[in-house]
Amino acid sequence: MRFYGDIARRSGLLLSLSLGLVFAHAGPPSEENPNSAFAEAEEEFLKAAKPYPDEAPPQPRDYNSGFAQPEDQFLKRVKPFPEPPPPPTAVLPEQIEVGPGIGSLDGASGLIVRNRQGQTRKLRVGDVLEPGDSFKTGDQGGLRLIFENGVQALFGTQTVARVANDESSKVPIIRLDKGELRALVAAKKEGDSSSDSALVVPFKLFIKTPSAYAGVRGTDFVFTLAENKVSLHTITGAVEFALDMSLLKQGRGVVVGPSRVSDVLNGKAPTRPESFNLAEFLTELYERQPHLESLWAAASREAKSEQFNSKFNKIRAQKAAAINFKRGVATPNRTK
Repeated sequence: MRFYGDIARRSGLLLSLSLGLVFAHAGPPSEENPNSAFAEAEEEFLKAAKPYPDEAPPQPRDYNSGFAQPEDQFLKRVKPFPEPPPPPTAVLPEQIEVGPGIGSLDGASGLIVRNRQGQTRKLRVGDVLEPGDSFKTGDQGGLRLIFENGVQALFGTQTVARVANDESSKVPIIRLDKGELRALVAAKKEGDSSSDSALVVPFKLFIKTPSAYAGVRGTDFVFTLAENKVSLHTITGAVEFALDMSLLKQGRGVVVGPSRVSDVLNGKAPTRPESFNLAEFLTELYERQPHLESLWAAASREAKSEQFNSKFNKIRAQKAAAINFKRGVATPNRTK
């Protein structure tokens, strides 16, 4: 116990000395302001501390500044609104394409045709085909088609063909896939001063096969398609023969004149035209295709006939009216 008492006495002495030194350093408290010592200490602290920065004045806020650049970039990426489509226009009857009409059938009561959509229908004499229609003649019948420009095409038995129009010139095209045909194309009319050169007169008919093409202006000819051979016998006039449609349109086809024959074998270029005996050829032709003789007789009589003109015009008017009805416009009252 005595030991602990000594320690207490010594601690008190040290405490007294420490307080004396503090009061000696700070000086006696002022009787006027007892808190002066604390005020001075606070003042020294504030001098030593770094002052707070002055608060910047508020700036006006531009709400569009942050969106200006992104908006410009957005407008560059976004395509402008397309122009509204023009109002629908009326289709004129003369703008409608029509196929050939059936002038006569020999040995058959009707013709089964198939359109581009694969639908079939049966046609009779006087009916009109649509561009894109295909057909096949039987083994006991023949067919004569009359085109609007006066071309008459005669198809023998077991013949597969399709009718269409050239996209650029609107000239009729006969696609012959099998069989034999004879065509009668009226020559240039008397008094027509368009040109004296046969090669300048526009084509009136194109014959197309898997391996050869023919362009016809005014002639009577026979086109025969076998397995690997295409033969062109010209009876009157001249026919151009080539491997490609573009060669015909450029005037670079082989010209096959009257009583001349040219062949395309295995897709090679047409052979040089050679003469043939017309009487013997026609005899052989009518023996293997007896229907072509009667069909050709009818075609030669009606070469200048206009029996289908009124029907072609009526079909055009009906189709134009149907198209314009769907478009919501009226068909102009015009006559061709």
